[in-house]
Amino acid sequence: MNRKRKITVLMSSGHPILLEGMKVLLKDHPRVRLVAQSRDLPHAVTDMIRLQPDVVLLDITPGDYNVLGAIRRMKEADPAATILGMAVSGEIESTDVYLNAGLSGFVPHETGTKQLLHFIEMQQRSAAQQTNARRKRRRDRRKSGLGSALLDNRRLR
Repeated sequence: MNRKRKITVLMSSGHPILLEGMKVLLKDHPRVRLVAQSRDLPHAVTDMIRLQPDVVLLDITPGDYNVLGAIRRMKEADPAATILGMAVSGEIESTDVYLNAGLSGFVPHETGTKQLLHFIEMQQRSAAQQTNARRKRRRDRRKSGLGSALLDNRRLR
């Protein structure tokens, strides 16, 4: 029997009801496992670094720019991290500032349960494909000798 590994999710929100709802929602899901919940950004960053979940789901409060620093710290710790933002308490005027900080995408606040789970799975699949493509490029460069040539050129500069 081929058992697929569950997608691990870290959820961060200042809204306890949202955290409890996500726990109930994901409790028995066959493909997704909630590995941690955090009520504040510093704990979310620490948990993300410690647990290395497949997906981080951040509740973004409009106007709270502390989340930008948290996103940047998460991306510094793991540049390939999939970090999704949800604006539960209002509309985000400009998503560009969050995306430029390293956010992978936004989950619209009107998203239902099935759509949220589908979105998490699609983001994770996309991230896995990008990682596999990077590994293949590195492997191909090593086979062709290009990798060592690139490294030698960097040393010369």
